[in-house]
Amino acid sequence: PCFTSFSTKITDIRIREFHTSYLRNAIVPYLLADIGEGIKECEIVQWFVKPGDQINEFEKICEVQSDKATVEITSRYSGIIKELHYQVGEMAKVGKPIVNIETESASEEQEEPVPDKNITSAITQQSEPKTNEFSVNDKVLSLATPAVRRIAREYKVDISEIKGTGKGARVTKDDVMNYVAKKTQSAAKPNIPSPSQVSTTSENEITPLSIIQKSMFKSMTRSLQIPHFGYGDEFILDNIIALRDTVNEYIAQSD
Repeated sequence: PCFTSFSTKITDIRIREFHTSYLRNAIVPYLLADIGEGIKECEIVQWFVKPGDQINEFEKICEVQSDKATVEITSRYSGIIKELHYQVGEMAKVGKPIVNIETESASEEQEEPVPDKNITSAITQQSEPKTNEFSVNDKVLSLATPAVRRIAREYKVDISEIKGTGKGARVTKDDVMNYVAKKTQSAAKPNIPSPSQVSTTSENEITPLSIIQKSMFKSMTRSLQIPHFGYGDEFILDNIIALRDTVNEYIAQSD
């Protein structure tokens, strides 16, 4: 007789009491931090996000400008942008929320204890390791002063596309102007209307001042309090003084 032997792999599994945690969403107001001494408000220059966008920690939220510097605000949380509290050009108060971010926070909950049991199973399960996918933004921020960034915005130029020639690859004003000149030369010649086609209007256009223009206005207004012109002259009043003395003597004798 022929005998065949079979071997079965038995896995001993022990179940014990354990804890689980579930995720719940929370709306976190992101406050505008103090970006400089004495700064109470900043102008929103541009938004890098909009409601519904997914944002990760340390990614850019917006760019703000004060009378001292231009700063890019980054996120301390990962989540979904729910609301923008300001529009471009509005003044944001330091310490007030600029956006609302929906984040995931873990809340621990203890399950009912399960008594120890020895379970014999002939089936082994293999779990595949999870891989985390990360998106890396390889766009390098360009170094530039607030004045140079303002010039780039006026010409509608992305400053990250300009190669800086200053110290530490800093973008200078000449770099921006050379970049604009090259783009202008490569573009088609615009159709300039004749003087007869140019329409003239007498209506006044009201344009809100930027935060730098407001600072300049305050400085120029304060300078008007300083005297800018002085005039002096000399008069000889000997005869008038003598006449005054004579009149005073006459009045005294009349009394």
